[in-house]
Amino acid sequence: MLIQREPGTTRIVICGEVSSGKSTVLNCLLRERLLPDNLGAPVRPYVAARWAPSRRVQSAFPDGTILTPEFGDHEALRGADRILIHSSARHVKSYEFLELPLTTADELTDDHFALVRSADVLIWVTIASQAWRLTEQRILDELETVIPGRTILAISRADKLRTRRDSEKLMARIEAETMDYFDAAHFVHGTRDLVATAGKSRQAWEETGGAAIMDRIEELMARPSARGIGEGDDFSDATSVMANGHNSPTGVTNIHHESGLGSEVDVDCVFRSVRAGEGASPQAEYPS
Repeated sequence: MLIQREPGTTRIVICGEVSSGKSTVLNCLLRERLLPDNLGAPVRPYVAARWAPSRRVQSAFPDGTILTPEFGDHEALRGADRILIHSSARHVKSYEFLELPLTTADELTDDHFALVRSADVLIWVTIASQAWRLTEQRILDELETVIPGRTILAISRADKLRTRRDSEKLMARIEAETMDYFDAAHFVHGTRDLVATAGKSRQAWEETGGAAIMDRIEELMARPSARGIGEGDDFSDATSVMANGHNSPTGVTNIHHESGLGSEVDVDCVFRSVRAGEGASPQAEYPS
């Protein structure tokens, strides 16, 4: 999957295991419930969200169908393998968000390595009730050579924790066990009503945890990175992203983004598929 990068933006890649709450975290960051719960069943879509002057959602399906549903029509997104969100929220203007579906360490593909390497900031999503499992650690250990130097752990479904003491104990454990993986950890409270209110209420946005994560991203981007080699590098040749033991594809060229920040490009312009049998592996696209 080629994902055309928006020039002049900070790329945030949101990863996590199946049903970990990645879409909820993205909703909290965007201050709007644009994606439904359990979006990844049965198809696990790639999601890109970026700023545009007017709001729009497009969904593309494996059979080639492309829909532009009304905002809030979540059923029109189910079964899509690519979703493009245009948000007109001002705080999104300098960012690009990618939601990357992952399963297990054994099923990581060249897609995953390339897209993680393209990130300026990586957000890993773990579920509060079973936070930071060995299977999650295995995935990140496998991706170690391409993880960017700025990382955040988002603990989803924090509203399910019963007491403040439970939250404090969990955070203490998480911080102790993940200090070698993440720069910071934040709880996310993504209930439907709270996220629906976050767009109009700063207090509600802060309660979701989305505001704190956005503030943390700004803080991390303001300092030199201390870990990793990803760094959101710009590559003049898309084939160069397969370093560190991953085979470079053939026949994959870099497609320049000439439309400019905020252009309302279509979903097929952002996501490009490389069909099997054409001598190329799916890859992430980078600007020159």
